[in-house]
Amino acid sequence: MYWPCSFSNKHSHCCNMKSRHNSKGHQDSAGRILALGGYQSDFDFNKCADVWINNISHYLEKIQKEVHAASIHDDSLTEPEAGARVHCKTMNEFYRNVGGNVFLFVCHSTCFSCLRELPEYALPCGYMLCTPCLKSYARQAKKSVFQLGFCPLHVAETEFVSDSVRNDLI
Repeated sequence: MYWPCSFSNKHSHCCNMKSRHNSKGHQDSAGRILALGGYQSDFDFNKCADVWINNISHYLEKIQKEVHAASIHDDSLTEPEAGARVHCKTMNEFYRNVGGNVFLFVCHSTCFSCLRELPEYALPCGYMLCTPCLKSYARQAKKSVFQLGFCPLHVAETEFVSDSVRNDLI
């Protein structure tokens, strides 16, 4: 529904998503009609499914090995704590590879750490975390007080509080 149309001609390319294409035809970003016709897609899941599934399997095996190695490296870590460290490193690599200013990627409707939960806790950098992610990265100071010395999405750029764990995450 939200995949862009693949139509293009010598003037421009269609900017309509499948969900908005209906009877409009192909339009450019200014709303000008490029041509009549229905939604077109050059993506075929059936052609990509095997590669997609193999890549996911390979990556999950890699992450599992990293979590195991992290828990061996620091035997005081539980498996969920080791998993949080590996996830934090992965997210930071992702944001570094995306380039640009990581502070432009802010969302208040989805936790950008897990991409599953509704974020509830605003961090000084502008990011928001959900409760499970906050508990994964923060230290519980009191019954309902958590201290977080860094943003898990961009540890190197975070300057809330220095934390010895911070250097292990970047």
